[in-house]
Amino acid sequence: MACLISTMTQTCVQLFSVPQFSPTDSWYPPEEGFINHSLNHYLFHEDCTHLRVSHFPSEVLAPLFFKHIRILSLECTTDNIDQIQKIVDLFSVKHLKFGSSVRCRPFNDLLKYAPNIYQLTMDRKTLVQIIDSPPDDQKVYEQIKKLNVEDTILNKDIDQICQIFPKLEHVSLSVKEREDIFPIFNGLHYLTSAIVSWTHPFNTSPSIIDEYLNQNSICTDGTYRFHASSLHVWID
Repeated sequence: MACLISTMTQTCVQLFSVPQFSPTDSWYPPEEGFINHSLNHYLFHEDCTHLRVSHFPSEVLAPLFFKHIRILSLECTTDNIDQIQKIVDLFSVKHLKFGSSVRCRPFNDLLKYAPNIYQLTMDRKTLVQIIDSPPDDQKVYEQIKKLNVEDTILNKDIDQICQIFPKLEHVSLSVKEREDIFPIFNGLHYLTSAIVSWTHPFNTSPSIIDEYLNQNSICTDGTYRFHASSLHVWID
């Protein structure tokens, strides 16, 4: 029950005596110069649960079809749903992540064919692309329960987030001003936890923080952790 890793001039080879010790994350297409080997010709991609897609080759790489992906990370622009369906069983995907500034044109189709996705991670550019999608597209995504935005959003984005993701239970995002947290808590009625940070930190005593949160009806029925530039909230 051991893993032997040997490095050669051009290639790094992993030899697994027990396939269960193999990595559960993978790149598509596979990284050049990196090969997994099994003593019994084990198909490593069948146990992969996290797939990172760097680009879509002109021809699908047989027999690579990923059946058990829970986290799908798109690191490239996607033009149509067929590109993804050829390599991934979308029904198993729970968490969809977008790389920096990645455009996903078939976002509606993707959620339609992946009904179990409940968590999204993206930057603001991708978020705005979804918000600004054509008006005839579906613009309410009730299946999404968790949203992570990796850079600072604007005040005008918050109302849109509340409208198109009305069933959010958890958010993690950054705003410019401390006051921008108000519409987040007022507009998301299913929220059970939140991590919100803001650009300009400040020094305030705990008693002032308590008064500030109570006056603005934030976390009156839960627990919070307050820092100079962030607020963590757990709502009962």
